[in-house]
Amino acid sequence: MTRSVVLFSLLFAPLSLASANPGERGSETRSQEHRGHHKKMDKKHHVEQKVFEMIAQHGDELGLDDAAQKAIREIVDDHRYRGDELLNELEIASEDLKSLMEKDAPDLDSVLVQADVVMTIKGELFKQHLTTLVALREHISDEQIRKIKARVMRRMKQQKAQEHPHKHP
Repeated sequence: MTRSVVLFSLLFAPLSLASANPGERGSETRSQEHRGHHKKMDKKHHVEQKVFEMIAQHGDELGLDDAAQKAIREIVDDHRYRGDELLNELEIASEDLKSLMEKDAPDLDSVLVQADVVMTIKGELFKQHLTTLVALREHISDEQIRKIKARVMRRMKQQKAQEHPHKHP
């Protein structure tokens, strides 16, 4: 695997899916963290989608031919649709797990079954992410990956400077 491919993969590396330890906090705090966790996953999916769309939108600048641009657009659209579907499923499954855990006497078997459902969906999200990366990689060269990475890094710096102008004069 080339260094560019590794950098490209790292750029889209999934965020940690660690959750709060339910035994250490009150249910209100757990609920807030639970919502925050889903916002984090939604944000991660949104960021991935923006980068994938950037690839599709700037195909001419990257030197992609019409066939590659069309294929990339289809990959990106599929990623958006399937990712949104999975995030909705994850939110529902996580809320169900939360409800089971909030009972006075949670049934361990039910909790573990629902935890498996949640983890299965998270695994599907990860696989979908990897599938998209591999599919995109079939249409993008190492040089194009470098250009994309440089553009993304510039945009991230610009956004950070806008969000924190006092740190970036």
